[in-house]
Amino acid sequence: MKDVCITVPESIADRMAKHKLVDWNETLHRELTFITSERAIVESILEKSTLTAEDACEIDKEVKKGLFKRYYEKS
Repeated sequence: MKDVCITVPESIADRMAKHKLVDWNETLHRELTFITSERAIVESILEKSTLTAEDACEIDKEVKKGLFKRYYEKS
């Protein structure tokens, strides 16, 4: 297992020190495991995606047009 050293602002270190029963190593280990697993899933989905930037812009325009009609054209 690799060691990772992090630097946190003094204000956070003070708050962490108040919670002596919390195992911060285990807490950070769980969070890092979750985040990296989540990223792996997202990357796996993106590898299979055929959505282009142009497609995303077109979808964005359609959604915004629909929201405009729903909330502003009724007035």
